[in-house]
Amino acid sequence: MFLIQAAKSRPLRYFALVLLAFAVWRYTTHVAQRQSEESFPVSLWTPTTLTFDVWGGFVYAILAIALVRECLTPRPPAPYVGLLLILLGVEFAVAILAQELRMFGHFTFALVALCVLWGTLLTSFTLVEHHVEPIVISSLVYSDTDHDYTTSSRWDYLWIRLPLGLWWVLSSAELLAVCHAVALHSDAAPDMRVFVCSMGGWVLVSVGLLLTTGDMAIMVGSLWMLWGVANANSRKSTDENHTMATLAGLGAFVLGGLFCFLVLHKAWRGPKDRWAPVFSLRGVSAPRRNVV
Repeated sequence: MFLIQAAKSRPLRYFALVLLAFAVWRYTTHVAQRQSEESFPVSLWTPTTLTFDVWGGFVYAILAIALVRECLTPRPPAPYVGLLLILLGVEFAVAILAQELRMFGHFTFALVALCVLWGTLLTSFTLVEHHVEPIVISSLVYSDTDHDYTTSSRWDYLWIRLPLGLWWVLSSAELLAVCHAVALHSDAAPDMRVFVCSMGGWVLVSVGLLLTTGDMAIMVGSLWMLWGVANANSRKSTDENHTMATLAGLGAFVLGGLFCFLVLHKAWRGPKDRWAPVFSLRGVSAPRRNVV
């Protein structure tokens, strides 16, 4: 009952929109003054500043459009919408807190705030992953054919599921970068085993999510992070930086190559007609087979 009332609540929508506006204001202020680059503790996992700037701005822009639409023309009440609005309000507030803590140099507290943000974003993405049907253009190892999505609207995917997926991957990347930087903030030489293991873990998790969900947001976000890490390390001349740039480039090649193979596999098995006699990606919703 509470979630249904929250789903109908216009004040909750406006409150989330106000928090988003404040988060965007603080975000753009930090980016414009280039304080984000100075306040970000650097490690071999730290991507170029442009990586996070473009990523965060894109996510906030899409969420702003979605929330404005919700304020003007609310969707039919559903329990997951009420819970999602509450989670969004918490996420915007925690994102503001994490930015300000980092700006004032409280990196340990900022790391805690980023952990909370990561957890709430994971909850939000899991929620929409269960209710909003994805656009899948690659074949999957496994899919739940019996699952009925609450909505199959392309609008809901593009303006709700996509930005939340990207934001979750962004928070994962930022959390990993800050965690490495805080732990290795001393002047001691970095232990490359830590970075090699974390890079391998990032690629393996990305591959696993690609094979099980096929969500484009996961793919795009993971590749964008790998590109940022490779680009940042390629500008420096130490052996550690060259190694990290090579690993990031190799990870991007593996992940991108697997994605291209899965897309071709799906297109090869897709429905054929005289306009697409060999390859077809028609029907880019969640697949209807258990095994491909």
